Amino acid sequence: MEKDNKIPLVYLTIDDDDESGVDFVSLVDEPAIERDFHAFAKVKEPYKFKIENKEKRIITGPFMIANLPIYRRWEDKEWYVVFTSDVIRKIVYKFMKKGMTKAVNEMHETPVDDVFIFESWIVDDVKGVPEGFKDVPEGSWFGSMRVENDDIWQKIKEDDGYMLKGFSVEGIFREDKEMTMDQEVIDAVVDAIQK
Repeated sequence: MEKDNKIPLVYLTIDDDDESGVDFVSLVDEPAIERDFHAFAKVKEPYKFKIENKEKRIITGPFMIANLPIYRRWEDKEWYVVFTSDVIRKIVYKFMKKGMTKAVNEMHETPVDDVFIFESWIVDDVKGVPEGFKDVPEGSWFGSMRVENDDIWQKIKEDDGYMLKGFSVEGIFREDKEMTMDQEVIDAVVDAIQK
């Protein structure tokens, strides 16, 4: 008997007039989007960054990647969630309209002070993506944070053991539509987006 290789693919969305949307951008050790942020200090030479004495303490990277199937698991149930570029745009508008640039936490648990989003953009053919993030699809949400919290900055700079490496959004979303797909098709989509 052949094993059923189909898995649910759930497209998520938000509404403009309820509590749905992103509540926090979290600093995490393993981002669900499988992309780390870059920590920038003083630029020494083009496209090369290293931490120096007078640190700028800036981290930049994707908050959300458009159309990327993100694996989820709860007890014995498995599925993928997807945010389209149109939904990401709605999320960003609502997040910024509510003035949530200080809504940052660590590992989806502890809110952190002295870390804030100071720039945010949606990837398009004009704004593009920073060096080192090639092939991120249009409609993805990028941002930069300034990290003035010494404990958090140390966890970003660490290169062994526990280290914060990427962004992960958390919030309330509602199901827009669901379909089932073969795992191989989902894997091919993920591979194509993450090249």
